[in-house]
Amino acid sequence: MSNGQSEVSELKHEQTGLIVTDKTCFYAESGGQVGDHGLIRQAGGEAEVLDTTKQGGVFLHHVKVTDGTIEVDEPTQLIVQSTERRNTASNHSATHLMHAALRQVLGSHVQQAGSLVEPDRLRFDFTHNQPLTQSELDQIEGLVMAEIVKSVPVHTECMTQKAALERGAMALFGEKYGDEVRVIQMGDFSMELCGGIHVGNTSQIRLFKIVSESGVSSGVRRIEAITADRATEYLSALAREALQTRAQAGLTLGWQKYLEGAEGSRLVDFVDHTQATVKNLQREIQALKGKNVDLDSLVNSAEDFARDGVSGRFVFADVPVDDRKVLSDLSDRLQDKLKDAVVVILGQGNGSHPLIVSVSPSLVAKLNAGKILGELAKMMGGKGGGRADFAQGSVPSRTEIASARVALKSGLTS
Repeated sequence: MSNGQSEVSELKHEQTGLIVTDKTCFYAESGGQVGDHGLIRQAGGEAEVLDTTKQGGVFLHHVKVTDGTIEVDEPTQLIVQSTERRNTASNHSATHLMHAALRQVLGSHVQQAGSLVEPDRLRFDFTHNQPLTQSELDQIEGLVMAEIVKSVPVHTECMTQKAALERGAMALFGEKYGDEVRVIQMGDFSMELCGGIHVGNTSQIRLFKIVSESGVSSGVRRIEAITADRATEYLSALAREALQTRAQAGLTLGWQKYLEGAEGSRLVDFVDHTQATVKNLQREIQALKGKNVDLDSLVNSAEDFARDGVSGRFVFADVPVDDRKVLSDLSDRLQDKLKDAVVVILGQGNGSHPLIVSVSPSLVAKLNAGKILGELAKMMGGKGGGRADFAQGSVPSRTEIASARVALKSGLTS
């Protein structure tokens, strides 16, 4: 027994430390599986096991005494947190099934590149050079669930490493194994070398659901998944949310029609239609805002300029419109009115504001819209570019409008 600094004969209430027993039912963190939690009890006290690790073959129980005193050389009861242990076992066995499924769906090049097994989830890193499609994810889930439904006994056997490999057990690349290894086999589907905790039968996993797939590094992908209680809670929550949303959307077809794929039964179709409708309405609103811009007032605000042997008029328009097509149309209308002109239009968006510059064809030999926009956008903290006659960009802030107007006038008239 240790208080973390030296060996002690007892740990008292609220003290933390390390306890070593002559034998233990606790699993120590290794092979990607987290250490067990639970309780250590004696006649004179009780301690919570916060973690279990292993050092040189010795199991260390990281504890905090919650009642009385824990002493050395006293009869001791060790109690693993049963729910956590059960869920961890489900996640570890599901990891093996998923590894086998990945190799079936993606190919034998798939190798484990890391894993984490906890009570709440499993995380599995594997070698693959591109994101998985939804179809591939569905196939992987289907293969794992098929093995769960089959109620396959999980067979555990210890043997020499050579015998295990000859039998076809999968060993993890880069992992160090002793002369004797433990083989976990689930029917003809999965057989791996593993020292972790597993279910006795695949049916105890109950449910398997992939919740994310992402890239970790070049050539390495990561899947996170949940099983058993967590998967049931997750899918039940999604179902409740979907049913509530379907009711609000007026999708009242029964579940049979939904499973048959009846027209109008899918929530995603309703969302797609609603999003398209909203987008069209937003465009109409922007177009109306564009039509409501006082074009004559902008034309009257135009100023004369003469530079490098060319002359014309320029205007800097500040309009409450976000749609670039509407702003481009407005620029064309101003060009039609002003003829030989430089038109700058700053729109008003949400977080980012569109900036458009156009130069009449008669002026492009001397003036370049892309260069003008680049200078103005830089002054306002944004960026953009384009052709000599038309350019567009965006700025994050409209606070430098006055300075941009001055700079435009100075650049055209100096």
